[in-house]
Amino acid sequence: MGRGPLVQAGQPKPIPEVSAIRPEVQAPTLAITPAEPGAVGLAALTPEVIQQLHGAIRCLPRHQLEALVTAFRQRFRLAEGASVAAAITQKQHHDWVEAYLVQVESPIARLD
Repeated sequence: MGRGPLVQAGQPKPIPEVSAIRPEVQAPTLAITPAEPGAVGLAALTPEVIQQLHGAIRCLPRHQLEALVTAFRQRFRLAEGASVAAAITQKQHHDWVEAYLVQVESPIARLD
C-alpha cells in the first residue's frame, strides 16, 4: 500500500491535489478584482442601473439638478461641454450620485 509523503511533527500536512472543475460549473471570474486599488469603483454599470440614475436625476428640481451637474463635473473633472449623463458609466459615479440624492432629500439639506 502506498502511503502519501511522510509528515514530521510540527510541519504542515501537504495539501491534496484538487481535481479540475468542469468549465460548465466553474464560478465566473470577474474582470475587476477588489484587491486592485480603486477597481471596485471602476466597475461598469449596467444599462438598467444607468437608466435608473438618469430617471432619479431628472426628477430633481432645476436648481438641484444644476448643482448636481456642477458638482459632478468638478468631482470627476469633466470638461464644460461634456455630457454628465453620458459620463455616468462606473460604480463610483453611481455611488456619488446616490450620496448626492440622499443629501438633497435630507431635511437638513433643505434648510439651506
